[in-house]
Amino acid sequence: MAKKSTKPKSNKIQRRTRRSKVTPAEVTLKYQLPGDGSDVYIDLMRDVSRINRRMYNQGQCVRISHIEIRQDNADQNVGLNTTIKTLPLTWVSAQAYMKARQHWMNQQTLARKTGGSIKPTYEDFKVYMDSGHRTGVTLDTLDGAGTPVTAGEWDYSRLVYADQSVSPEVVRQPHLHMVGADVGNSDVGLINAYEDSRATIQGPDPNVPATASTSIYAKMIGGADDGTTAQVIDNMEDDNDATPYSKANYPGGAVNYPTNVDKAYLQSSAANPIVATGGIVAMCGLLRIYSQGKNVTTGGNVNVPGTMLIHLVPGNKKGLLTANVGDLV
Repeated sequence: MAKKSTKPKSNKIQRRTRRSKVTPAEVTLKYQLPGDGSDVYIDLMRDVSRINRRMYNQGQCVRISHIEIRQDNADQNVGLNTTIKTLPLTWVSAQAYMKARQHWMNQQTLARKTGGSIKPTYEDFKVYMDSGHRTGVTLDTLDGAGTPVTAGEWDYSRLVYADQSVSPEVVRQPHLHMVGADVGNSDVGLINAYEDSRATIQGPDPNVPATASTSIYAKMIGGADDGTTAQVIDNMEDDNDATPYSKANYPGGAVNYPTNVDKAYLQSSAANPIVATGGIVAMCGLLRIYSQGKNVTTGGNVNVPGTMLIHLVPGNKKGLLTANVGDLV
């Protein structure tokens, strides 16, 4: 009988074990909701960078386990309504983001080649959610005592170009947001820019000849026929030969669905002060939150603040479960 091998386990197995180890990270973020009928924004990648003291790139789709909201007013006559929005999780959003990111990276690389090898250590392509994000309120994550975590540097990106439509020409560097229309020369909607810069399919497809129903092949019908076959072909000339979506206007652009996507509606009360969502995926880690207090008797608006806990799913991307935006295209 052969002796059992006493050789130590392969170093390959040990290395695999080390690689699969999840990096520790804080995955619960706390925020204060105003409850006054205003919209506020959250940049999860910025806040996990602050709280975990490491850089998280914004170009991630972040998996949220659930979001809890607690009504901070025990008055039996008031409640808190909350709407949580994300960017559209579509190939259009991903392509628009990646196209802008590639142009930004090309511009950064070119500048380094011609103007010196300057590369900020924490350089990253970052965008706003919509045009209101830049000028609105972005909430800070809080510690257990309600004090904001100390901020570092988190600068959103711009694309730089020479505007030759004016004389003398002007160098412009607009801010970038994902959904919605451009705002003058100061803000560019990236889905709108993708729509404007991309060729689309030609329609109708297939381009059925108008004479198809009278062709020799349509007439070659065996046996007695009541005309239905010719009618079916006649229908094919016009039916289902165009896209089931708007060819010219992309969702998330200037005119077609130019908003973020509602992902959860929550309503709390004194009797049910804590409510929660299910799982959510947030592209670029961006959220828009609307919160409004209500008088449950009259239905009128009142200020009812709330506390929100966002629970991220742990994973192997610096402690978080994420996917690169580029993986969606």
